[in-house]
Amino acid sequence: GMCKRDRQVALMWFQKAAKGGDDNAQRRLAMACEFGELGLKIDVHEALDWYRKAAMGGHAGAQRRLGKAYERSWQSLGLAIDLQLALMWYQTAAGRGDSRAQRRLGWAYESGELDLVIDLVAALTCFQNAAKEGDHYAQWRLGDAYEFGKDLGLKIDLQLALDWYRKAAMGGHAGAQWRLAEAYESSH
Repeated sequence: GMCKRDRQVALMWFQKAAKGGDDNAQRRLAMACEFGELGLKIDVHEALDWYRKAAMGGHAGAQRRLGKAYERSWQSLGLAIDLQLALMWYQTAAGRGDSRAQRRLGWAYESGELDLVIDLVAALTCFQNAAKEGDHYAQWRLGDAYEFGKDLGLKIDLQLALDWYRKAAMGGHAGAQWRLAEAYESSH
């Protein structure tokens, strides 16, 4: 790297940048507080404050993290479950191009989670957006949908299925790697 590793110096600069309004530094401090990194003790209240600042500053990863906090009790950062706020933060992050938020919305629309009505058209759009951003789970989901054609309103298209599986497999998705292995084993 550019300089010798020094967590204390790193922390000092992250704190200066975060206090100066840098949303990347705010998210990094939030993560450090949540997980006890950079020499900090775990402090979920401090983590929540920094995630909120970063999210309000437009950081999509922090916005997605707040969505998770409002959705899942084991990742709540002390917040009460509120599916409307979870949905709002996921949508905000997805609107900023966050592929994991787009994927989460895809699953939610597909299965009626987050108090959403099942909407396969919206689910497909979310999965497509996430897949285009490089999300390997969404790429696998599209491969699966094109292979079997029974859900997300897609017709069977084995070439598109292979294309999406290949992208997901190259990104390390084990399920896609399995489907490719099976496809190549049984090809005639």
